[in-house]
Amino acid sequence: MSPRVSSKGGNAISGLNQHYEEKVRPCIDLVDSLRSLGVEKDLNLPAIAVIGDQSSGKSSVLEALSGVALPRGTGIVTRCPLVLKLKKITKDNNWHGFLSYKDQIKQLKDPAEIENAVLNAQTALAGKGEGISHEMITLEIHSSDVPDLTLIDLPGIARVATGNQPKDIEKQIKDVIEKFIKRQETISLVVVPANIDIATTEALQMASKVDSTGQRTLGILTKPDLVDKGMEETVVRTVNNQVIQLKKGYMIVKCRGQQDINEKLDLVKALEKERRFFDEHSHFRCLLEEGKATIPLLAERLTKELVEHITKTLPQLQKQLEMKLEKTTEDLRALGDGVPTDEHEKTNFLITKIRQFIDALEGIKKAEEDLRSSDMRVFTKVRKEFNRWKTVLDAKTINTEETLRDEVEEYVRTRRGRELPGFVNYRTFENIVKKHIEELEEPALKLLKDVTDIVHSCVNRIVSSHFKAFSHLLRASKDPIEDFLDEQFQKAEEKIHSQFKMERIVYSQDHLYSKKLDTVKQSLTVGQRQFVSADVREMAQHLTAYFMITSDRLANQVPLIVQYHILDQYISQLQNAMLAMIGRNNPGMLLQEDSDVARKRRELKERLERLKSAGKVLSNNSEEGSGSSAHSSMSFSLRTMFALRSLFRTAHFRYAAAAQFHASSNCSGAKVAVVLSGCGVYDGTEIHEASAILVHLSRGGAEVQMFAPDVSQMHVIDHGKGQPAETESRNVLSESARIARGNITDLAKLSASNHDAVIFPGGFGAAKNLSTFAVDGKDCKVNKDVERVLKDFHKAGKPIGLCCISPVLAARVLPGVDVTVGHEEEEGGKWPYAGTTQAITALGAKHTVKEVTEAHVDQKNKVVTTPAFMCETKLHLIFDGIGAMVRDVLKLSGK
Repeated sequence: MSPRVSSKGGNAISGLNQHYEEKVRPCIDLVDSLRSLGVEKDLNLPAIAVIGDQSSGKSSVLEALSGVALPRGTGIVTRCPLVLKLKKITKDNNWHGFLSYKDQIKQLKDPAEIENAVLNAQTALAGKGEGISHEMITLEIHSSDVPDLTLIDLPGIARVATGNQPKDIEKQIKDVIEKFIKRQETISLVVVPANIDIATTEALQMASKVDSTGQRTLGILTKPDLVDKGMEETVVRTVNNQVIQLKKGYMIVKCRGQQDINEKLDLVKALEKERRFFDEHSHFRCLLEEGKATIPLLAERLTKELVEHITKTLPQLQKQLEMKLEKTTEDLRALGDGVPTDEHEKTNFLITKIRQFIDALEGIKKAEEDLRSSDMRVFTKVRKEFNRWKTVLDAKTINTEETLRDEVEEYVRTRRGRELPGFVNYRTFENIVKKHIEELEEPALKLLKDVTDIVHSCVNRIVSSHFKAFSHLLRASKDPIEDFLDEQFQKAEEKIHSQFKMERIVYSQDHLYSKKLDTVKQSLTVGQRQFVSADVREMAQHLTAYFMITSDRLANQVPLIVQYHILDQYISQLQNAMLAMIGRNNPGMLLQEDSDVARKRRELKERLERLKSAGKVLSNNSEEGSGSSAHSSMSFSLRTMFALRSLFRTAHFRYAAAAQFHASSNCSGAKVAVVLSGCGVYDGTEIHEASAILVHLSRGGAEVQMFAPDVSQMHVIDHGKGQPAETESRNVLSESARIARGNITDLAKLSASNHDAVIFPGGFGAAKNLSTFAVDGKDCKVNKDVERVLKDFHKAGKPIGLCCISPVLAARVLPGVDVTVGHEEEEGGKWPYAGTTQAITALGAKHTVKEVTEAHVDQKNKVVTTPAFMCETKLHLIFDGIGAMVRDVLKLSGK
């Protein structure tokens, strides 16, 4: 029999009902308000999407829930996503509704107007015929006979195009459906006829594809009156989640059939008929008694699911909003302001744009440009080229001495005249100098080309970033950029040629040359003196000394020429040309903006306004209402949402002609052991992590008992200095009592038989006091009581939670366990302890990469881990990750 409410508890239930009415509507209104702002284009809002194959009974279910006749029939009836907002009002208010799409809105005063209004809207959006559109229609119904609920009706899945349907109709429909159901914020309501094999339905297969675990899917069986005799038990098993399992399970309903419609059976009588059907059915009666059958119970279930889903996703929605706002603002800033219409303002706008470009060029010249990426400054790149040139010269000088001896010997052997041994032939000296100087000219010209390419690339990048929205201005700037660079390149090239012509004139100040020559002679070894003849040695020494002087001269002179022309003169010339452009050209012509840029700016501004409005809605709803505003839909607070979640856990709701409630007992909380390792991150338990664990366990209704081993700490760290306090020693149990507020128990007394789960916070204490991992790495030993506890809970099939560095304990004790400590690369210091992953795999465990806000569940071993402070990030993100770990531990405990 169906649940009944005793008269004794009537007042309490009446109060619960009032609390429900006051809180549920604002919760749903919150998301509806965001959707009405159009913010669904930018954010994934929590929703229930209704999907089903053609003729699955989807429209009939929606019709029964809303109390109004929606378009129905054969073929494709729903051709656009339809947002169905149902709002319960008191009986003394009249039924009314609104239908809106794009910028159109139509007021509805009678339910009979709805069918044609929806059909007309679909035609306006999807055209005549049977095409599909992604544009949404919103139908809002205010009635005393509807639940507080918002659903999104999606087109029924067609497998084959018929009549005037497009040939790719199946793909079009699936694209629309997948757009909604793939979002983690969407619950999929899959409507399936009870008289077919549910495994063959396209809708369930699509839902399974994007939600493989069935976490976000609720199945609805329709047409139970058409089930063949002998197949009833299969239907019962399906609804009881014994055929294809879904986390949210199934319900079954019987809506009006075509004969009922022909006989003009109204919706109220249809509900009565449905109730009688299940009451009197020998097989399906049990489903009614279990609260799994009829439209009223489905309405109550959907409202509960939606509100719980909203409370769960709202924090993530806030994060989405913040990220989108930041990105949109940055994109809009990059595009800059639009062009003003006033001619005088237009000229000022052009001057500003060109001045900004000139300032950017000045930054290049002075090596002070603004860097907004990981790219190097231009002069940093240029200096690398200058250093490379110096390396070429040094290599030439180093290799010269032995090479010169060979050349001098050849000259002496083939060209010596009447000179006595030891006399240096100056003509020979000059010829060798000229030959080696010529070999350096090509590398010098390559230096000029490489630096020119660097500057050219940078200037092009800057001009594109400043003028990308204005194609005429961009084109007008390109000519001077190219022409002046070519001009300065040629001038620099001529000077380099001239420099090398001058270098062929052998010259140096006497005192400089003599000093270099003395240096060369003093560096000559005894072996080198004996190895060659005196005249060869003398010539080689003179050549080496001269090349050292030439190298020093060219090392400075060539870069100076390049820098003067390619950086200083070129940029100055370009700056002057850009300023002259203002007076020579019509600002209106130069500032003709590309239509794509104008469109993008307009879209970004619209998005920014939507997001700001959404931010205000969420901000208003994050504050407690007071006075009259407390009853406003815009004063719904996060605290109230959590209260609602608790409300749903402690009561079953029954929706019929009016809402009814009956109480249920609270589930007993899990008994969880928390193992501490001292007090303080560097030598004990990480206090933030321990606090987060305790907060989340408290929210989850768990009973907590804290333990720690009665052993000495490995050492004591002065947390102010970050250094060991050499003369101090402390006890882990005594230190842990600080966190436990004195309520701490020796770990030796912890037994898996007395607890449902165990959790280990992080902190270096896990690697120093609970194990020797901080010292021994993969060869570490684990405290005997810690090892015993881990093995006992694992053997008992009870969940183990670990965060931060503590997963290494499980990796050492439990062979093959799968854990996470975050990422496997340091990523610029964001994950400073990423090397821990190598030790984990060396211990024979598996490591899975997870974000700091995530928990990883090893289902086989019932081990749950999260990175926590293994990541350098914000505290609230670590808090969220620990919350995910605690929730998974409690879920695995079955409590």
